[in-house]
Amino acid sequence: MRVLFLTTKMQSSYFESLGRFLAGRKVEVHVICPTHGSMEGIHVHPVHVNLQANDGFEWYMLLNVELVRCAAELTKTYAFDLIHGEEWCAIPASIACSKLLEKPLVVTFHSTEIERGARWPHSDLIRRLEMDGAKEASIVILTHAKTSEVLKGEVPKEKIEVIPMEGDWQLKVLEVYGRLV
Repeated sequence: MRVLFLTTKMQSSYFESLGRFLAGRKVEVHVICPTHGSMEGIHVHPVHVNLQANDGFEWYMLLNVELVRCAAELTKTYAFDLIHGEEWCAIPASIACSKLLEKPLVVTFHSTEIERGARWPHSDLIRRLEMDGAKEASIVILTHAKTSEVLKGEVPKEKIEVIPMEGDWQLKVLEVYGRLV
């Protein structure tokens, strides 16, 4: 199995733990992110935003363009089985890659904009991005059960998997992948 993981930071405890676990299970993991670095058994493809952004939201949207560009280049060499996007910051690119490659999409949320109580100019748009990602995903992984309340009525409950980051959570994510591939 070959997974394309889109994230805004390679050093998240979620990705580090999941990536190492998957690599140990002979899953070929490719991560596209704006961070340079390396992880044993993981193919890291760093991207850079070359344009100036006015705020963090704009920067993330520009980053999504670069995530998709990199993914398009990678598909010339690799055939991916699954796309996995982490958080709202990578939702547009994750959806685009899933649709372009006609591959299942898994989206992970650690929390939502509503739960964070954010009140900044782009909060409504971030909430819409989160909902779009959840609706487009084949499976939505939530690391906290309370997040399912935010999605209730918006996303079919059979698409939601609550997998807290405890115990054998990485194995549960791999089982989700196996159901989709």
